[in-house]
Amino acid sequence: MKVAVAKESYPEERRVALVPAAIKPLVKKGVEVLIETGAGVAAGFSDDAYREAGADDRHAGRCLCRRLPAGGPHLRRWW
Repeated sequence: MKVAVAKESYPEERRVALVPAAIKPLVKKGVEVLIETGAGVAAGFSDDAYREAGADDRHAGRCLCRRLPAGGPHLRRWW
């Protein structure tokens, strides 16, 4: 199973879907956690903290999601 954590695109939003402390238990159970560069910065979590917890950011240059035109600027769909 894969879980992806995207950087929030809604203006002034500081929350993040998954904090680094929650990643270790997921990875231990075999879940692959993907993190978009800068996903936790507004919430006070560095990319290094996510990597140290076991998240994979090797695909940071590749887009993890795309915007849906009818859903507004903050709605995304994973593929």
